[in-house]
Amino acid sequence: MRRAPYLLLICVFALISAVCFAFALTGHSSGLKVGAAAFALFCLLLLGLILKRESRIRELAAALHEAEEAARSNLERVDAERSKALSVCDSLPCILLMCRKSGTVAFANQIAQTVFGSDLQNKTVLEISLSVDLQKLIESAAEIGEACTQNITLNYPQTRDYLAACWPAKYGAEMLVLSLHDRTELTQTRRLRADFVANASHELRTPMATIRSMAETVLDEAHLSDEKHRRYLKKILSEVDRLTLISEDLMTLSEAESQPPQKHRCDLSELARYVCSQMEPRAENAGLQWSCDIQPGVFVQGDDSQLVIAMLNVVSNAIRYTDEGSILVSLSTENRCAVFKVSDTGIGIASEHLPRIFERFYRVDRARSRETGGTGLGLSILKHIVEAHGGRVDVKSDLNVGSTFSIFLPLDEITEPVE
Repeated sequence: MRRAPYLLLICVFALISAVCFAFALTGHSSGLKVGAAAFALFCLLLLGLILKRESRIRELAAALHEAEEAARSNLERVDAERSKALSVCDSLPCILLMCRKSGTVAFANQIAQTVFGSDLQNKTVLEISLSVDLQKLIESAAEIGEACTQNITLNYPQTRDYLAACWPAKYGAEMLVLSLHDRTELTQTRRLRADFVANASHELRTPMATIRSMAETVLDEAHLSDEKHRRYLKKILSEVDRLTLISEDLMTLSEAESQPPQKHRCDLSELARYVCSQMEPRAENAGLQWSCDIQPGVFVQGDDSQLVIAMLNVVSNAIRYTDEGSILVSLSTENRCAVFKVSDTGIGIASEHLPRIFERFYRVDRARSRETGGTGLGLSILKHIVEAHGGRVDVKSDLNVGSTFSIFLPLDEITEPVE
């Protein structure tokens, strides 16, 4: 019943009761008075019932209003908790999927959508990852009702290594939670470490085996001629020198990787001139044309001893792999960077080797490197030192034409450009 007609009805009954009571008090016929009084009482009774019903309706309306407010508050709280949960899921540094036991995706966090695409709802895990192993992991977790973990390599949409875990959701018997933690960098680090240990063992074992063989020969053959005796001893000394070089380079690499450089304002122009003065006689002895163009007044923030090692390594590498032609060493500034550049007309580097030349003990030509005294660590040391100084190394090379190594280092902020 609408409010206005309801109030009008109350007023009508009240008015009728008042009229009837007035007639009962002033009327002349006793029968009519009794009838008017009875009808007035009946109207009052109806009016009381109506008022009582209105009171109950008001109480019911108030209760319904409170229930509505409570429901609205609960919905707002649920929405807030849901938004908070979604925010937490999106902030996780891993892929997180909520899956049904059938393997279809019900929810995917932001990283999952970045990796597999935004339209994942109701697609199967097999469909979005193309991984049978991942699908089997979900099936195992659904079957035993417990958490299952496995190291998995996904080849789609790109090759990455993951630690995958799947477990039943706490709420919702038909739902499973699947997480994928990216372990690609960790796997690569472990692989590099294993390769480094194997390569280091091989590099150390080779000269040690030579030393042992020569020493046993000198010991066992008592009637060696003086010429052979001297030749064997020279070979032993040569291999000892090689071991020394390897150990020194290993120590340099270890320091470059583990200790931050002690930076201060360095005159890179002076350091470059020093490197040229040390390397020029070696280049001339190899019959190479030497050219040096050093811009004065180039300053950087860095550790001068480490920077000298980096520049010596790149110049030494150019001389080692150039049989004839020239070596050009230059220092200039470009885009707020100091650029130390070494160009040669040497044997060059094939394109398939370029991505790996900065790996420890990696050599394009192993025999030539050993003959010329290389340890296979020079470019790795160079890269670590330059990157520790906030710089980068660029390489351009053509096989049988030559190579150009460029070291870019941030200029010191107060360095003034030299005209």
